[in-house]
Amino acid sequence: MVVIYFSRKDENLICGKIEDLSVGNTQILAEKIGEYVQAETLEICPVKQYPKNYHEMIAQAEKEK
Repeated sequence: MVVIYFSRKDENLICGKIEDLSVGNTQILAEKIGEYVQAETLEICPVKQYPKNYHEMIAQAEKEK
């Protein structure tokens, strides 16, 4: 069994404020699930990284929709 996740660190919107995260929220949750079910975790990484700046990342994601 493996827990596969896609997570974003860097600038994120947390409680209405932009904060710089060293580890993405989804990664934290995936690792906790992995520990609980005794499974390894595997991160999905995009071929081209998203911008670290929150607003630039949102603009990129909107274009991709």
